[in-house]
Amino acid sequence: MLGNNTQKYQKGSFFLRFLVFCVIVFSTRASDLANSPIALLSICLFIVIYSYLIGNKFSSVFFNLIIILLLYFTLLFLKFKEFTPLFYARILAIFVLGYAVVFFTKEKFILIYAKIVSFLALVSLPFFILGIYSHPLLYRIGANLSEALFLDSQLSTQIDYRHFLIFTVRPIEEKFRNSGFMWEPGGFSVVCCIALYFNLFKSGFKINRWSIILIISILTTQSTTGYLLLLVVGLFYLINRKARISIYFFPVFILVGFYFWQLDFMGDKIIDLSSEADEKLEVFYESKSHTGTQSLGRFAGLIYNLEGVKLSPIFGIGSHEDILYSRNQVYLYSTNGVGHFLMTFGYLGLFIFLFYLYKSSVRLSKYYNYKGGWTFFIILLISGFSFPFFMTPIFCSFIFLSSTLKK
Repeated sequence: MLGNNTQKYQKGSFFLRFLVFCVIVFSTRASDLANSPIALLSICLFIVIYSYLIGNKFSSVFFNLIIILLLYFTLLFLKFKEFTPLFYARILAIFVLGYAVVFFTKEKFILIYAKIVSFLALVSLPFFILGIYSHPLLYRIGANLSEALFLDSQLSTQIDYRHFLIFTVRPIEEKFRNSGFMWEPGGFSVVCCIALYFNLFKSGFKINRWSIILIISILTTQSTTGYLLLLVVGLFYLINRKARISIYFFPVFILVGFYFWQLDFMGDKIIDLSSEADEKLEVFYESKSHTGTQSLGRFAGLIYNLEGVKLSPIFGIGSHEDILYSRNQVYLYSTNGVGHFLMTFGYLGLFIFLFYLYKSSVRLSKYYNYKGGWTFFIILLISGFSFPFFMTPIFCSFIFLSSTLKK
């Protein structure tokens, strides 16, 4: 599949797979280890040192990235008069890891990512089935493995939650939803949809066994975002199939779309969340009973983020969210990834990020010679709107594809 690069790929396949696996693990948000800026920075330092030891020096893109981030940190410090080293380390490590994995793997990144996620999706299915028939047994297995692998999470003290690298056990009320190796079902559906997208164009748009496994895994998440992304992937598939086949499948695609929309967690959920956004945010502001951390969801979260970015529209507020919840004692958390990225990096940062995501989406289509490159950008945008994926190594890696995939 990789042509003349096969032998070279096989020779360094372990290191390349290790890199992509690290990017995936540190994007799961499923454990304290995955969310640790120190662990993330340690991996990045190892990669940088390894790169220089083997004489494979980073390109000018890497140094430009470092300069831009240092400038961003300086602007934050000058505006807010506060030094936040853990935030700086985390942001630096996320972007460096995203760049490094694409720099080393280049076009192999697509194949390796699809293979790893497909395999983990396959592994998730037996655990998912076990959870349906015996959730207490699965929880005990998860608790033991989680402690043995030092993968505890703060969520474990709040809900019946356990993560053991290849699977996440959530409360029994969610036993019919597959979280896979991510922190929740929706996040798992996103990485599976991206893997399915990659697998389709790498296989010449043939439905193989890995495509079927990924589709089944997405369906088991019962995720609004996942089903919406699956429709986009379906559209992408129809665009690239022969015209005669697409004509037959298009009515089926429309019917499936209508069916998905009438599901309880699709159309009704989207309408309810969007219509109640302002009311939900105001309830948190006015109530004195809310304390600790409260999730606002996607639409209310976006409104909250738009309010926050007003304090520093150009380059954002960084990690200084404390200035937003001084009205009460509650920390409001937005799950809207686009809004959270906007509040953190400002309109300039979001514009640059989206520009390179779109550029990479177009470059992918030209490099692999398929139609509808814009669909990948739509998938990333929907994913970022629904979950805080923009500030993860896996999504940061996508912005560097445009500077790596060159014929």
